[in-house]
Amino acid sequence: WYLEAANQGYAEAQFAVGEMYENGQGMPPDYAEALKWYLLAAEQKRGSANAQYRIGEMYAKGLGVVQDDAEALKWYTMSATNNNHAQNALGLIYSEGRGVPQNCDEALKWLTQASKGNYEAKYNMGLMYEEGRCVDKDEAEAFRLYKDAGRSGISGYNKAKFKMGLFYEEGRVVAQDYAEAFNCFEDVARDGLAEAQYKLGLMFAEGRGTNQDDIEAFMWLTLAAEQGHADALQYLTTILAKGEDYGKVNAGELYDSGLKALDELNYPQNNVVAFKWFTLAAKKNEPRAQCKLGEMFAEGKVVPEDYTKAVQWFTKAAEQGNVEAQVY
Repeated sequence: WYLEAANQGYAEAQFAVGEMYENGQGMPPDYAEALKWYLLAAEQKRGSANAQYRIGEMYAKGLGVVQDDAEALKWYTMSATNNNHAQNALGLIYSEGRGVPQNCDEALKWLTQASKGNYEAKYNMGLMYEEGRCVDKDEAEAFRLYKDAGRSGISGYNKAKFKMGLFYEEGRVVAQDYAEAFNCFEDVARDGLAEAQYKLGLMFAEGRGTNQDDIEAFMWLTLAAEQGHADALQYLTTILAKGEDYGKVNAGELYDSGLKALDELNYPQNNVVAFKWFTLAAKKNEPRAQCKLGEMFAEGKVVPEDYTKAVQWFTKAAEQGNVEAQVY
């Protein structure tokens, strides 16, 4: 339907087709084809502001085109009248001086305009006040902006909630409150931010803001390290060098932690967390965890679909009398 409407010249349909090509919906991503449709939508008499913004993004990031800040600026400016994402992008360009001389007045103008409906713009203004870039340094205003952006509940703006956690942890502007810091870090860590996973791991390791728990610490530090977080990797290397392999925790507890992760359905990273728990339990010969790993490999959850590994884990569980594994 979109393609038929797009071929008839409807700008928003042309934009939708461009998005499908850019994001690889039902096909491999094709940036050249995406740009073709975006241009058709953007260059109409009443051009699509969304398409203009996406063209700006493609030039800014070099997606299918040679990276070109000046061309990105041109398209963002065309889009900015009706698109707060473009307004936010312009604010960043002018505040950082990318492709143009730094212009703090323009940066504040665009970010202020964007922040009326764009939580990322609020976060970016918070950074400016925290760093004293283009404005006088004002951590109280930065915290207010982070708090406003963080309450959106939108996954992409969880970095604002992480910033709130740092303020609570360090006692900047607000009273030091490890429990509040822990809550902020936990929400963001479950959404996959490595820095938050590292912070959460440290808080579990040290018992700050929560009960001390070596296993939870190990899990979150491992998740952060697997994303390349250098401090998490160093911390894990240190504790493993001391011989702390967490062998004192029984397999049943590890399995229960995996189930708990799966039960908390609001977090998209929970399958990843559960997989880690089940792996630790399975290696301790817990048949229920071995069966769960078999299911995950069979269904391609978290890990690529792999029937050979699925059969291996089902077999281990079945040999211990696990009925569910025996029927697979």
